[in-house]
Amino acid sequence: MDEIADRLSRLKDKYGPETLLAAEGTYRSDLFWARSRFFNLFGNPQNMITPGMVCMCNLYSLNLAMAGEMAQSRVAKKKMILP
Repeated sequence: MDEIADRLSRLKDKYGPETLLAAEGTYRSDLFWARSRFFNLFGNPQNMITPGMVCMCNLYSLNLAMAGEMAQSRVAKKKMILP
């Protein structure tokens, strides 16, 4: 823990608190509150990427580009018959 604290302190001193970033995907953990608290105490509460930014935004953009709508839910309800 001391080594981690020392490295984080050196990074913060050299590059500022914006040097760190945390990202997570949907339903990977329920510790978003802990990361938020850590970054707040580190001095950079806004360098957090939420699950929606990692997973849903990309999925939504691809669906709009390829199908013109959010087609994922529509496709999941269809029965597919393959020859």
